[in-house]
Amino acid sequence: MNLQISTDNLNLSPKMLREILAWQNLSEQEACTRLQEIFDDAEKYRRFQQKRREYTLARLIRWGAEYDSYLQKHLSQGRRLKTAKTLAKLDFITT
Repeated sequence: MNLQISTDNLNLSPKMLREILAWQNLSEQEACTRLQEIFDDAEKYRRFQQKRREYTLARLIRWGAEYDSYLQKHLSQGRRLKTAKTLAKLDFITT
């Protein structure tokens, strides 16, 4: 397979551009090996970012549930909404 890519429209660092231009002197097998390494690294980075987003979302949901429990506690005690929110925030911060 012969693949030609123009680097004119790519936003590459000078270091990466020099590395890619050096591939012209490599055999097709060596160039494919280096390209595969880049794709493997990109896939690892994507998986890491996806797990990071999932963990952050789960943490935000837990925090929201915890805050809501404090808010509902203060509302059930007959406090006004603004006062209940302030007290719930203080409870959330202190625990």
